[in-house]
Amino acid sequence: AVSEIYMPVSGKVFTVNEKLKDNPELINKDPYNEGFICEIEVSDEKELNKLLNKGKYVEMIKGQVE
Repeated sequence: AVSEIYMPVSGKVFTVNEKLKDNPELINKDPYNEGFICEIEVSDEKELNKLLNKGKYVEMIKGQVE
């Protein structure tokens, strides 16, 4: 399946993980290393200040997951 990816910051994609074509399960198995989708060059670094860290994200979704 193919779908759009929405990113929380603007930028230009400069690397696409070709390994995912043959091994899409890498996204779930190793998302922070071998399973990355793409690498981007951020257009406006000020946008990074609006992102949540892991602790804040977990806190935000805590009430949404039973």
